[in-house]
Amino acid sequence: ILLLSSSIWETALTTMLLSIMLWFMVCAMDRYRIAHQILLALLFGIIALSNPAWTLSYPLFCLFLYRPWAAGPGISKTLLPIAVIFISYLLVVSPWLIRNYQVAGELTYVRNMSGPELFKGNHLQSGGGHGMGFHDYWIYNSEQQQRIYQAMGEQAYDQWMQQRALEVIQENPGHYLTMTLVRIAMWWSGDVDVLWKWYQVGYYNKLAMGVVMTVAGTLTTLLAIPGAWLLRRRLRQLWPVFVLVFILPIPYYLMIIGFRYQASLMAFTLIPVAYCLAVYLPVRLPWLNHHRAYPQ
Repeated sequence: ILLLSSSIWETALTTMLLSIMLWFMVCAMDRYRIAHQILLALLFGIIALSNPAWTLSYPLFCLFLYRPWAAGPGISKTLLPIAVIFISYLLVVSPWLIRNYQVAGELTYVRNMSGPELFKGNHLQSGGGHGMGFHDYWIYNSEQQQRIYQAMGEQAYDQWMQQRALEVIQENPGHYLTMTLVRIAMWWSGDVDVLWKWYQVGYYNKLAMGVVMTVAGTLTTLLAIPGAWLLRRRLRQLWPVFVLVFILPIPYYLMIIGFRYQASLMAFTLIPVAYCLAVYLPVRLPWLNHHRAYPQ
């Protein structure tokens, strides 16, 4: 995060918003109070403007809160709060929906630009992350892409890049599957693709920091897996944690990964890590709690 301090959008803002949302849902929300439902929708809307990818998790959070399959409140007490959240959420993002309609003539969602990301992570020279194949088509780095973007406009450029990406995927499904598996592995360790780039161009200070972050990410994963297994018994209370840790990365598995994307979710991966260190390891390694008494 120190390395990425200039990229406040993903490494700090999104993490803060997701942390507030998690705390509110687990610790403070009265799910049948309309004011709390509207407040949750406000958080959903602000987070969607920070990162539209997280929108995919909102139905899962609503299912966690109201669990229509569970015994208890009737169907009306389940559907009505979800309807309040949905309508309030639309009101939050409506200024951007109206803006997009006025600019593009179509009712499109908040700014996304997923087409370029899908292409950069899956064309035949890509390594799945932010390596050389990424920077060749990165609009902030490539003058050629800047000229195309300026000539076409945002929406047309997004659609064009998405079409190019889909053509590459359809023509090379094996390559896409390989890149998806590579991204899953790199998500739970580090962006090895960009490490190779730093090595090739001789940015050894960034390479060293990236290696440190990759080692830290790998150790985090090795502790998070047993920690998540131990936390399964508390699934009802901590189900949103599992969504943040295991469900939210899925869009990046399919498109592209990078350290700044991982940073916004690593804080939540540390929850099962901390549980593993505090509960599991002292039992397996008694010398760890030689000087401290841990509660049962």
